[in-house]
Amino acid sequence: MAELRLLADIHLRRGQLEDASAAIQRVGNMYAEMGDTEEALANLFRAAELNPESMDLLREVIGFCLQLGRKQDASKYQAQIARYYVDTQQVKEAVAALQQLITIDPSDYNAYDMLGQTYQSVGEYDQASRVYRNLAKVNPGNSVARERLATLQELRAR
Repeated sequence: MAELRLLADIHLRRGQLEDASAAIQRVGNMYAEMGDTEEALANLFRAAELNPESMDLLREVIGFCLQLGRKQDASKYQAQIARYYVDTQQVKEAVAALQQLITIDPSDYNAYDMLGQTYQSVGEYDQASRVYRNLAKVNPGNSVARERLATLQELRAR
């Protein structure tokens, strides 16, 4: 482990964030195998900070968080994956990531909104309406759901 930490430091000094992240991830995995979940999480979180675009690493972090019952942390990293796919306009992946986020945290109203907007952006108005109706059920006081449904009705009327 000491050698991997040293290797990570070398990569960091050279600006090689992906390589540093990979070394720190390995350290985290070693701690996980030894049963030291706090050190494992700390290292996996650090690795994810260094390489936030590694979907495989983020998925590993999410899985580990869910195993430990840390839904809030899992939700944070799942939201990061969803935002990446939304920002890069990878619709199928964005939809899947947002649905997983809603499964992890059904009270994440932003996830519903992003999912509805994603469906709307590709002309899937029925799906978007369904999402906003679900959001209205989950959070009846949410004005965003009503506004988005009204917008979708206008779009359909055209």
